[in-house]
Amino acid sequence: MKKLLSSVLAISMIAPAAADVSSPHIKAYYTRLPYDDHGFTGKYADIVVELPQRGQVVFSREFGYHPYWLPVGREIEGVARLIPRKSINPEERPDAHNIASNAAIIARTDSSVTVRWRYAPDITKLSFTDFRAAYNEVGNPAHFYADYADEYFVIHADGQVERVVKDGSERLADWNDPANQIEQTLQLAPDGIRETAFRPARHSKTSESPVAGSPVKSGRAGNLVCHWRFDEGAGFATTEKQSGTACSIGGIEAYWRKGVSGTCSFEIEGKSS
Repeated sequence: MKKLLSSVLAISMIAPAAADVSSPHIKAYYTRLPYDDHGFTGKYADIVVELPQRGQVVFSREFGYHPYWLPVGREIEGVARLIPRKSINPEERPDAHNIASNAAIIARTDSSVTVRWRYAPDITKLSFTDFRAAYNEVGNPAHFYADYADEYFVIHADGQVERVVKDGSERLADWNDPANQIEQTLQLAPDGIRETAFRPARHSKTSESPVAGSPVKSGRAGNLVCHWRFDEGAGFATTEKQSGTACSIGGIEAYWRKGVSGTCSFEIEGKSS
């Protein structure tokens, strides 16, 4: 990506003001860089983080807010992509009009700035090309929560960057799993970006304990066509007793509770109840 970004250096580079370079504190602000997006955004659409006497980290709508490092007196270099992007647009600008990309300053101190970058890794999905058809196909919005990825950059005045990358998950438990995220440490240097630590995402190997249910009642009505007891007490499936088929429980989370007989389950934005 460095080669692609370098080709647009002339319109993307911003030289820090002399008064700002001498400041011992890191600075971050919203601005509008000289990129014509034909009126899609306002005058505070881009983010610049200034490291005193070192350079700038820029989150620009020109590249779908994919951040790049601009050392003082050097060429720009984009951070490495950790989640592949899929688009019909050019590689350096996969989300041409930023319909599914944004960035925001979410924390700031004298020594560090935290920026969140949110984007859709695959904007060729039906949920972006024809949301009405995608919604009618699945019947609820739970599936679309997984269409976005979040990246968090804690940028320090000394050039160290702590990066956390979370890909979208249909299940709430997977999204909240602290191990299910990429963790990377970078050092912003005069000659470019160096990776100093990396830990891939993985799922925690913890099993869910079944919820204790009420005493199971015997007897049932005859001639049942289908019968779901919901007595599993955990997980995202329940067995249909007549056929022995395991049926998936839709939605972002299954909440198991004590029922009238055994246990029961209800879902948020789900298909079963």
